Amino acid sequence: MNIRGNLWDRTRWGRYGFAAGLVSGVVLGWIFHGVFSFIFRFGLVLVVLLPLLAIGYVWWRGNRREPGPPDATLVTWKEVDDGPPDGRRRS
Repeated sequence: MNIRGNLWDRTRWGRYGFAAGLVSGVVLGWIFHGVFSFIFRFGLVLVVLLPLLAIGYVWWRGNRREPGPPDATLVTWKEVDDGPPDGRRRS
């Protein structure tokens, strides 16, 4: 009884499946490497830039208010001259 030949025959379809999976994985990886690279780079940029954007937003919100009392209202008065106090019109 030949053990090596028997093992070789029993694993034939497994070897074919492994080779097909290896080839299809290499082909799909080659096709989609740009997509995965883009996702990785986009995630890396988000991880780096999100804290900077948050710090910039907080700084911008803190600096855009003018100093002064909160909810202050500016009131100006304009004097209107209605004429002499006795109510007569000027000619």
